[in-house]
Amino acid sequence: MAGLSELFTSVSGWLKLSELVLIFITLIIHRHGDNGHYLYFSTTGTKLGYDDPNIDAENLGNGTLVAFLIITIVLIIGYVIDGREYIQQSILEPIWNLLGAFMFMGSGSMAIITWKDEQALKTSSSTSLTEMEYHRNISSAMAMGAMCIIIGLIYLIDLGVSWYNRGKITQDDGP
Repeated sequence: MAGLSELFTSVSGWLKLSELVLIFITLIIHRHGDNGHYLYFSTTGTKLGYDDPNIDAENLGNGTLVAFLIITIVLIIGYVIDGREYIQQSILEPIWNLLGAFMFMGSGSMAIITWKDEQALKTSSSTSLTEMEYHRNISSAMAMGAMCIIIGLIYLIDLGVSWYNRGKITQDDGP
């Protein structure tokens, strides 16, 4: 059975929809979380250089958000067109879920490690930056890290559900 009902009548469908929404929100925080400017996974600075020592953490965060936004959309389209059972009989969905769990937890951990010691400035030497802007920046960064860890946990739950469903589907199709 294929169609939109696959998304709204199964635990797997609801997990995929929640992953999609939370990834999109996290991507918006990453892109606009610093008062309309980028909020980085790997630096508390306002610019990221090509020779920054933490560039790998930034690549992990960016890559994870964009890749799993696309992967989740493709899986949702597969649920709607081919049906959830057809998609879940393959090993691919559990593998994507496992990778998503680890990559999101890693990205979130790197963001929290990067931003945990940052302090809101009590006074600013710049007339364009205020204490509230610095405080929102830190709060947004911690929220971005926490959202990544939450998404990673949802992918971990989705891994269990998809593995269980795959076992049930292959058992029903057995000899």
